[in-house]
Amino acid sequence: MKQILLLSRVNTTNLGDQLIGRSMMTLFSPLGEVTQGDVSHSVRNKIIRCDELISKYNGYNGSDLNNLSCPPKNTMGGGKSLIVRYLQKIIHPKTKNIKWLKSNYSIFKVAIRKKFDIIVIGGGELISPSFAYPIYIWSLIIKFFQKESKLVLYGVGVTECANNKERSRLARIVNLSDSVYVRDELSRNYMKRLYNRESIEISDVAFINDFDYLGERIYSLYGLTTIERIKKHNVLQLSENEYFEFTYNELCQLTKEDEYKLFYTTQEDCEVCAKFTRYCQIKHGCSFDIVRVKDLDSLITMVQKANVVYSPRMHGCILAQLSGGDVHPILISSKMKSYKDKYLNEFNILQAKTNLIETVSNIQI
Repeated sequence: MKQILLLSRVNTTNLGDQLIGRSMMTLFSPLGEVTQGDVSHSVRNKIIRCDELISKYNGYNGSDLNNLSCPPKNTMGGGKSLIVRYLQKIIHPKTKNIKWLKSNYSIFKVAIRKKFDIIVIGGGELISPSFAYPIYIWSLIIKFFQKESKLVLYGVGVTECANNKERSRLARIVNLSDSVYVRDELSRNYMKRLYNRESIEISDVAFINDFDYLGERIYSLYGLTTIERIKKHNVLQLSENEYFEFTYNELCQLTKEDEYKLFYTTQEDCEVCAKFTRYCQIKHGCSFDIVRVKDLDSLITMVQKANVVYSPRMHGCILAQLSGGDVHPILISSKMKSYKDKYLNEFNILQAKTNLIETVSNIQI
């Protein structure tokens, strides 16, 4: 039996990335025995602490809208001096790297000692600053201990916002790869321009999944995300309260025709939903229900019951597509615009699934 080392995001509270990891296992398990490694740069578990985060803001009695941007009392970040926060900014990245190395020590030993026929890295937006260090470490292990293994980047997204150091680290894995498959035209263009590497465009790996229709659709969903993500991808810089006011006005229009609940696909977005409901209570005297999603399976179940889904997250939209719902991507970034251009309108999910199966079967091990 062929031996496959599959590197994707494993330990993460980003449920979209968990969906990617599950999809990669579905695609590559038929080819042989799969050993899974992590590139998530995270040592958190896979469960979103939604009850704790939502109740934290429900129990917050403050009436100052400006303070909603700060954690309520007794949470991390409050009361720290500028010096302490400055030192944390310097030390935290190194501490994070050390924790990640320790949490992956056992799989590193396997990768060093065991012979793999193929190493697959993907899918998701892995050629980006967030994964530069884990990708770099894996590139060293592959270069020195897995020289004879075939290396494939599969279904990856590429961003252009890496600095020179991060890009140099990411380039190592790109240059070592025998073949590169990207998930959209934008990533293919970035791969060529930034790394001088030709790549093959395929469908997003999440389209390999099948989700059954559960019956009556009983509500619609609206997703929020962090103001940091919005600022990162847009020239127009909104404050968090301005973002909340814009979202409130849009939801007021949407709820005239349907019942909308707030939803999220990451732990960070869950907290934004909680802060937004508190904002609405203080500013407008109203609130919106939040669906309680703790893991990937509960997210899938919730989306299957939705009639319409608005989401600023790509895999929130893909889940809605796979469940047969009406999808409206919130275009906060070039990635979301690229998703809309490729995967909506004339897009055929069955053809996407066929495309994924064929490309995997054509990889020579």
